[in-house]
Amino acid sequence: MQNERDKLVTGNIGYVVTMAKQYAGRGVAMDDLISEGNMAMVDASRKFDPSKGKRFVSYAAPFIRHAMEQAIEQQAGLYRVPRSEATRETKKRKMPVSVDEPIPLGSKTAFNLLSVLVNKDVKRADLSLEDSETYDELKDKLNVLDDREREVISRYFGIGSAAFTMAEIGEAMGLKRERVRQIRNKAIRKLRKAL
Repeated sequence: MQNERDKLVTGNIGYVVTMAKQYAGRGVAMDDLISEGNMAMVDASRKFDPSKGKRFVSYAAPFIRHAMEQAIEQQAGLYRVPRSEATRETKKRKMPVSVDEPIPLGSKTAFNLLSVLVNKDVKRADLSLEDSETYDELKDKLNVLDDREREVISRYFGIGSAAFTMAEIGEAMGLKRERVRQIRNKAIRKLRKAL
């Protein structure tokens, strides 16, 4: 039994490394993440029951992921107060805060979150300029396309109107969705060549 467990663990070390790469750069060294993952995999191998028909990797993945996330949570900060010893102030910080409440809490300034939120309905000036230049350049290049390709590209990317899905374009043009996709891909290849 022990020998089978060892085979399960050694045969899946590569999976632990792959998963550790997903958590890289979060304040814990890669070696530590791999070590935590390996220990979790050993723990999972003890609890694994092959008779249930589940693959070992699928069974062990949540153990490994939890161990790595816990390591990041504990080791990433310089100092972390244990949850059991959280003060009233730290609990208060975790409470939701209204966007129009002054920052920092209790200050008498008029500065609040609401005053720094970006209006998502307004386009940034630099993006508008960049979009208009790209739009003009693209409009010139649309001449390399035939009428049907131009219509599909214009509708799909919202050139001169709102953008539509391939299904909506197909319905409007009397084409199947797959045919619209083929026309779109061919037109994109032509445009890339022209650009």
